Amino acid sequence: MSRSVFIDISKAICIVLVVIGHFHPPYSPEWYVMLIKVIYTFHMPLFMFASGYLYSLTYREQKYGQFLLKKVRRLVIPYFICSLIIITTKLLSQDFVYVQHPRSYFAFLEMFYIPKAGYFLWFVWALWWIFMLIPFFKTKLQRLFLLGIAMIVHFYPFHVTSNFCLIETQKMLIFFMVGVIVYDNKRYFSICKKVPLSVYLMVFCVLEWLYFRFCIGNPWLAFILAFIGIAFIVSMSLELQKVKNTVINKAFYLLSSSSYFIYLFHTSFEGLAKAILVKMSLFNQETMSNSVSFCLITMFGIGLGVLLPMFFYHYIIKKYKFTQLLFGLK
Repeated sequence: MSRSVFIDISKAICIVLVVIGHFHPPYSPEWYVMLIKVIYTFHMPLFMFASGYLYSLTYREQKYGQFLLKKVRRLVIPYFICSLIIITTKLLSQDFVYVQHPRSYFAFLEMFYIPKAGYFLWFVWALWWIFMLIPFFKTKLQRLFLLGIAMIVHFYPFHVTSNFCLIETQKMLIFFMVGVIVYDNKRYFSICKKVPLSVYLMVFCVLEWLYFRFCIGNPWLAFILAFIGIAFIVSMSLELQKVKNTVINKAFYLLSSSSYFIYLFHTSFEGLAKAILVKMSLFNQETMSNSVSFCLITMFGIGLGVLLPMFFYHYIIKKYKFTQLLFGLK
């Protein structure tokens, strides 16, 4: 079996959480602001965990150069294509419609060392550096050693440059490595599957309450929260894996298989939604204070951020050889 269904479901859930987390309309009610804060405590660690797990699941012995070439095709080329599209679109449209983060022509140079098209693209840089490192640690013992290094660099207060997203790599390596270690030693973690989902949910809710009520900014509790969030979503995914519903299963497959493309372009389509809403004069305090209006507006923005990239991926990107090449499918 080349894929793990529960990890694919976890990726599907995570990409939806990413889109929600990046859609923050003005005058949002407190419950929605808090929802976004909760999502940010674990959603990117979850993505890193899933990436590490899938790395161990799918990795086959090959030359280092061949491995990196695949990652250039899968990560680097799509990153630059995405950056070019987003920056160009902003430059062409920012004088006519609402653009949340306008750009200058200098952004075409900056994208070579910082994710200038959008900060969220740090994830691509971090994965790239991790993939450059991880093949040198081939055995389970070596990977455990790297896990220890990752733990140290996560907490050790030394300064690294913000260029090339090295700070984000420093913080996220630990979550990738935990995914690797869990797969490498999955028989030892089978006991975790026996813990009821309700237990994970209860612990998750209690720790989130404690964190935001008393301990905001505490690095150790934030670290624990990230893993509790991962455990909660993975446990939920294991339960959803048991569902025998064709429509639900297909939805998870479509989301998971297009998650990287959604990640690259969701903010662009959310930006389109925001521009439409601004043009319709719906981003005002009176409209957003109405619960029904707010929910409809939010569903519209999040829906465009998820569904349009997914549509483009499955019906355009995958259809043509040229677009397959541009986005790492060939």
